[in-house]
Amino acid sequence: MSTPKAVPQVKGPFLFGNLPEFKANSFQALCDWHRDHGDLVGFKLAKQQMYLISHPKLVEQTLIKQNDVFVKMYDPKKPKGLAIILGQGLVTSQGDLWRTQRRLMQPVFQRSYISTMLPQMVVAGNNLLARWQKRYPTL
Repeated sequence: MSTPKAVPQVKGPFLFGNLPEFKANSFQALCDWHRDHGDLVGFKLAKQQMYLISHPKLVEQTLIKQNDVFVKMYDPKKPKGLAIILGQGLVTSQGDLWRTQRRLMQPVFQRSYISTMLPQMVVAGNNLLARWQKRYPTL
């Protein structure tokens, strides 16, 4: 039986962790960490341990197949991170609320519906890519 591999961790100062580079340019920091460490990498924002999960299979594992193991950090009385902006949405909620929201969203992700939106998605993706390339020429 093989032992599980440790999740690679971005090195950073003890007190603030990776907060300074994340705060300076979060998008660039996440891109760099993914490039340097792969599809699963841990990082710290001050004392809070976080994980960047980039591969679709790993995202499916965390959000759908083992959502009871991978707990989202959301407290409606003390929202943090994305929860400040999104509230109790599909990304931040869990348990029965998450299941209800997921069922409500399911029709939007039907293959026939998505295929009708494909031309608009290609245009939007190309526009976003052009903006990123203009803003981050080193990517």
